[in-house]
Amino acid sequence: MRIMRDPYYIKQTKNLALTIEQQQTVVRKDGLLIQYLQQASKEVQQEAVKQNGLAILYLPQAPKEVQLEAVKQNGLAIQFIPQPSYVVQLMAVNQNGMALQFIKDASYMVEATAIVKTPLARLYAKQ
Repeated sequence: MRIMRDPYYIKQTKNLALTIEQQQTVVRKDGLLIQYLQQASKEVQQEAVKQNGLAILYLPQAPKEVQLEAVKQNGLAIQFIPQPSYVVQLMAVNQNGMALQFIKDASYMVEATAIVKTPLARLYAKQ
């Protein structure tokens, strides 16, 4: 199947029926290709954000495990997570202190972690 040789071929297809393994192969090449998949499983979502945390942009209902994987790969992915949990916030600023700018009502601990990680993050601290 062409998709296995050229994952970017998925951009040119519509409603291509792929197995979970084929979907994983596609997103391992480029996590942002998840936007072309229909109803990606949790496993495929995790593979996508593991490759590129910003792929969470295309997963508005992502489970917490996928959210954690996304900010672990790229802390700035938190900007695409509505109402991130405390653990997701902490993981995001631990990966990149500048993620603090995208967190509303950050706790003292989240702000402190961000500032320790990236001193410039104090620009976004409220406490």
